[in-house]
Order: sequence, then structure tokens, then C-alpha cells
Amino acid sequence: MPAVTTVSVCLVLILIGGQASSLPTTTRLPVRISRSSEQGGHSGTSVDTDGDATIDYDDENIKYIRGQVLRAVTKTPAHPFLVLTNKTSGLVYEGYLKDVLSSLARILKFEYEIYESPDGKYGVPDHKGVWNGMVGEVAYGRANLTLAPLTISSLREKVVDFTKPYLHVGTDMMMKTPSEDVDIFSFLMPFEPILWLTILGAVMGIALLLYLTAKARTMVGAGDKSWDNDSAFTSYNSIWFAVWSVLRKGGEPAPRSIPARILAAGLWLFALIVVSTYTANLSAFLTVKRLESPINSLDSLVHHAKVKFGVPRDTFLYSFFESYKDDTGNVYKEAWDRMEADDSYYRNFADGVGKTKRGDYVMLAETPFLEYAVLNDEKCELMLVGAPFMFQGYGLATRRGDPLRKALSIGILRLQETGALSAIKQRWWPEDKCPLYGGGSAVRGRSRITITTFLGVFFILAGMAGLALVVTLVQVLFAKSPCGKRRYKKREQSQAVLQSSSSLSDSKTSPPQFDAAIADGD
Repeated sequence: MPAVTTVSVCLVLILIGGQASSLPTTTRLPVRISRSSEQGGHSGTSVDTDGDATIDYDDENIKYIRGQVLRAVTKTPAHPFLVLTNKTSGLVYEGYLKDVLSSLARILKFEYEIYESPDGKYGVPDHKGVWNGMVGEVAYGRANLTLAPLTISSLREKVVDFTKPYLHVGTDMMMKTPSEDVDIFSFLMPFEPILWLTILGAVMGIALLLYLTAKARTMVGAGDKSWDNDSAFTSYNSIWFAVWSVLRKGGEPAPRSIPARILAAGLWLFALIVVSTYTANLSAFLTVKRLESPINSLDSLVHHAKVKFGVPRDTFLYSFFESYKDDTGNVYKEAWDRMEADDSYYRNFADGVGKTKRGDYVMLAETPFLEYAVLNDEKCELMLVGAPFMFQGYGLATRRGDPLRKALSIGILRLQETGALSAIKQRWWPEDKCPLYGGGSAVRGRSRITITTFLGVFFILAGMAGLALVVTLVQVLFAKSPCGKRRYKKREQSQAVLQSSSSLSDSKTSPPQFDAAIADGD
């Protein structure tokens, strides 16, 4: 009996050893997380949904996964998707994917354990067609699924199955925020130079018209000489009047004739609109700084000789650019040639961020990674440039033909329908940190005020100037006509009579003057 027992123990040990030998060699021991332990931490908590009852637990695919302990292979660090942090309870996985997997485990009722990919790679085939990395771990049955930002590609679909995408992403570019040049004339920024010159020309033109209309009226004696002050509008006074009208400060002389008042009204309306618009835009330019980058697309980046750029090796991006190495006349081909010539690849994400912060380097990566790096940069010295390109999706990879893919896809779709995926994304990509594009979102579209904005104002000013000229011309022609001359002569006679009458009344009302010599008795 003891011999049988000894043989049984040996057989059990051999079986356990055989099972252990089939497991992959990992850099860390598997981290087992039960559903009950997931309810305590911030990042490990699943996002509740109100639709668990809509999951058909009688479905064969759901039955297949229910109660299982799934092995998920990952690669860390991959901020903010998955990172290994040291807590009081030990090493714990945190991140966006950890929350997604916890939510899937809750609604599909399974448990899981996470371990690191032995070679720390995502997965590419070698020259013999043997896959490495996480894809190889799943393809060769050492893991049930991947838990990483793994891009769904046609090449990988040949050896593994992908779930529905849990996140749609693009490829973006990140660079160091360019330093702002000190401009002592920044107060001129709200208007374009041509607009400033046009405004100056309009003000000087009104001053010239004031002088000419007053001069013409004075020469022919048009208007009421007892009231009009045309003679006061010399060239100097006309310019001064135009200047203080724009600056909205009081000054002399005040216009009295009809043409002068028409010109003054037009100038004051013009000045009101110009000054108000300038003041509003100046405050915006002083509070929101515009950051302009010479790089706004992959094409402009490729043709920028002073700036290097790169992607990490053995990744989907690397394979994507490599696939164009034999093409001609393609921007992706040019990008590949530049990276090969400069050997500008970065080893990992931290290395890429470090190169970017040193300057003259643009890091190419999937948008979520770059957004997280920009948002959480301590000095806010990073920014995204250009528009994303080459859109694709992230999915969970499973073995070919495994019913697990269908069950996980149902769970992902359910999380999308209930808004749980959006809530998890908002948690890990908050929008209240560093600006993504080196300034507020409105900065990208902000521009100077152009002359077309003020065309209507200039038309009004020109119309008022034309009206003043017409009135002046009518008054001059009338003053030179026989009727006008007779009226002007009568007006002068009336003014002479009024002046003599005024002098006589002043002499009668004045007190008598005594001669000092008579008063002294001389």
C-alpha cells in the first residue's frame, strides 16, 4: 500500500511538472486577480452597467467562458493602458485595459490572471514564419488572450483571431513645443499689416478732405461766415482732428459746416468700429498665445531636413512603413528612407519621449499614447502636430477558432452600448491637464483680422466722404452763381448793419469817461 502511494505521488509530481513546463518563461510570476478582490481599488474596479440581464448566459459562447480562469499575456509599461505599480499589497496592474478586463469579467462571469510576455514584444514573424511576442504566446496556446494595445492587422489575423475593436485610434506626431519669439510689436498682431496701412490711409484721407473742403468753401465764400469755422481747418488742424477722433479724445477745432460734420460723423463711426474690434482681439491675442509649427502633416515632416523622426522597431508601425520600402513616389516610402538613413528609431516609449524633449525630433506613435504623454507632461512642453493618419483599431487577440473571441466581442459591444468604455477612457485621458496642441483648442483656428472683415466699414467711410464732397461742390457752385453772389452780398450787408448796430448800442450803454486832467483842475 505504501508503495502504491509512493508511485501515485510520483505520477502526480510528474504531471504537475509537465504542465508547468508547458507554461511560458516569464519575467514575473503570473498575477492572479479574483473578481472579489477587484472591488477594492480605484483602477481595478469594473465599471457598472445597467444591462447585465441583457447578456444571454444560455448562449454557447457565453457558457464556454463562464467560470473559466483566463490567462492574459501583456507587455508593460504601456501607459495608460497597463502598468505594474507597487502598492502596499504588492505589485498590482493598473490602467485602461485592466478596467476593461475587469468589466468584461464581471458581466461575463470569468476570472483571469495576467503575465508578462517573455520577450517583451508585441509580436512579428521571423524569416521562418515563427511569431514572437504576445501574438506568439496566444497563437501557440500559451495564453488565452492578449491584454495590450495590439493593432488589428491582416498579417496577425492569419495566426490569431481578434475581437471587436475596443478602441479606434490613428497615428499621430508629437514634438517639443516651440519656444515663442519675443515680439516687442505684439500689440500690432490683431490686424494684418495691410489692414493697418489701409486704416492709416483712410484717416489721412479724411484729414485731407477736411482741409480741401474747408479751403474750397473759404475761397468762394460759401456757407455762413458768421457761424462756419472753415478757416480754422488748416492742414495741421485737419490732421490733428482726424487723430484725436480715432483716439476718441476731445480736441479743437470742432466742425461746424455741413461737409465737415458729415466727414466727422463718418470718421467717428469708422473709429468706433475699428477701436472696438482691435480692443476685443488684442485681449484674445494676449491671453491665448498662438503657437505655429512648421510641421503640419507627415509630408511636411518628411521634407523638413533639420528634424528627425522615428517609430519603434518590431511594431505594427514599423511593419507598415517597411511595406512601402519598394514603392516610388510615396510619402510613406520617403518616410521609411529617412528613418533608415538617420537610424532615428526609438527603443521604447520612454526613449521616444526623451528624444522628443531634447528637441529636433518628432515621435510617431498611436494617438492614445501620445495624448497621454502630452496631457501628463510635468512641464507641458510637448504638443501634437498635424492631423492623425492611418486609422486602425485595437482588439483582444485569441487563438484561431476559439469561441472565446465571440464571447469577448459580445462583452465589448455591451460595454460600448452602456457607455462604460467611454467612462473608462475619460478616467485615463482627462482633458483638464496640459493642452494637446500647445494652447487652447481655439488657438488652431485663430487668425488675424483681415481687410475683408472691414470692407463694409471702409465702404461707409467712403460713402460719407463722397457725400461731403457732393455737398461741398453744390455749395461752391451755388456761391459762384449770380443768385449765390446776390445772396452772399445781401448777407454781408446784413452782417455790416448788425455789427454797426451792435457797436452803437455798446457805446450808449458804456459809462462816461472823465479826463484825468480836468478832474485835477488843470
